[in-house]
Amino acid sequence: NFDDWGYNNSQWWEGVRNNWAGGGGPDQGDGNPDLYLLDWPADSTVAILDHWFGDDGLGLDQSMFQYWNMDNEPDIWSGTHDDVFRTQPSAEAFMHIYFGVAKKARALFPEIRLVGPVATNEWQWYNWDDKKIDADGKSYTWCEYFIKRIGEEQQASGIRLLDVLDLHFYPGETDPADIVQVHRVWFDTTYDYPGANGVKRSGPGSWDNSITREYIFERCRIWLEKYLGPEHGVSFGVSEMGIQGDNPNVTAVW
Repeated sequence: NFDDWGYNNSQWWEGVRNNWAGGGGPDQGDGNPDLYLLDWPADSTVAILDHWFGDDGLGLDQSMFQYWNMDNEPDIWSGTHDDVFRTQPSAEAFMHIYFGVAKKARALFPEIRLVGPVATNEWQWYNWDDKKIDADGKSYTWCEYFIKRIGEEQQASGIRLLDVLDLHFYPGETDPADIVQVHRVWFDTTYDYPGANGVKRSGPGSWDNSITREYIFERCRIWLEKYLGPEHGVSFGVSEMGIQGDNPNVTAVW
């Protein structure tokens, strides 16, 4: 593997996105991912549950490991894992990866709380590969499509595939007066969010610049009831969030 520490002590620099692992380097260029990657099907992914809780495992307390976050920000894999995904996998291809892991995890650990889709930021709440998803003669935002496919697969398989709908959020606002308002993007249907961007895809067309009200969790609540039914039992979560400011009073509020 490439000795990143020996090269520049792992400091941030303009070439940090070079893929030098696998025999690459400053002179050699990108390395070969086949030299450090293994096929990793769903069975391999959930094997850690046996390692933690199985008869020959570590003997960890299952009650302390309830939540299983189904990967991380898959909507930007072609950027964060571009050595593996030269192009972004389709939303449907990702859903099949998700289904495979979720079913195996549920079988091994029935009490597990499955968490998804772990979308990266406001843009990705609505976009997959920078656009809406065409399916069944319609166009869907990413969160709606994710919920729709969860509902369809749950009905087909009889297996519960989602317990917590989880999002990430990194608002760009820097003014304290704006920062203390951004929590309103979750449920407030009256809040005109200054940073509204991806939500402009949520109209019937491809883009509507007049849409500035996010209420993303309220939207998801409606979609969950539509596709999974009123007794769906799915809760909401925000597993990553960062604000752009160092005002101690604002930080204390958050």
